[in-house]
Amino acid sequence: MNRPVPRGAASVATDASHPARHCLSIAVLLAVVVTAMLAAPNPVRAQERVIISGGGDLDNSSDGYVGATVALPDSQIGQGLAVRGSVFGGTYDYRGGASNQRINARFGGGELDLIYQLTRGGFWLNGGIGGRYVDTTLSPRDPSNRRSGSQGEVALVVDGGYVSGPWRTDWYASYGTRLEDIQGRLSLTHALAGPWRGGLEAEAEGDPTYGEQRVGPIAAFAFSKSSEVQVSGGFSDGTVRGLGGYMRVGFYTGF
Repeated sequence: MNRPVPRGAASVATDASHPARHCLSIAVLLAVVVTAMLAAPNPVRAQERVIISGGGDLDNSSDGYVGATVALPDSQIGQGLAVRGSVFGGTYDYRGGASNQRINARFGGGELDLIYQLTRGGFWLNGGIGGRYVDTTLSPRDPSNRRSGSQGEVALVVDGGYVSGPWRTDWYASYGTRLEDIQGRLSLTHALAGPWRGGLEAEAEGDPTYGEQRVGPIAAFAFSKSSEVQVSGGFSDGTVRGLGGYMRVGFYTGF
């Protein structure tokens, strides 16, 4: 149910310049996520046809997304064909351009994928292909940034997981053919008291101009069999940013 947001800078990325603002953004996002989960209808049908998901990240950028997966006729969530759509946006800053000055970037876009879903017992796998559109605005302008302007690309995505007893693993990966951006996430968690599970996650992303890795603990709270909120945070390290921290929140609910 996780879907990271395309992001990154073609020059030297820096730590967020307004930590108080970013902390407030995360607090607001957490409040919105929890409110949405509490207000979401509890699924009553055995065969779900829609999954709503969303979330956000904070490290050298602030970004978020919201999306939905809708099963096509004669299919259901977890089995058969589905369409997955999402919109995303965010900001980051870096030093670059001819004068090596601070440049503020804003990006937004959307993605639409055709997904084939397979579930066997405690194992599930979703794979798909689609189109991704990203528009990035830079202030001041930086012609050397390969992400500047409006761009479209073919997107390849795969995600899934496996549950065995109290253990659960989840994975996600995506690749964009134009920007050659790659993202991947892997987590391993163990059932805790009640609706809680906790463990460790690792994430990596990059393109030909940069790379970043993250690792840290993750905690998840299930409101129902198909509704969950996730929070994770830890250390991040990048080829141009250096050592830092990150925080991620996410949710999904089915009906």
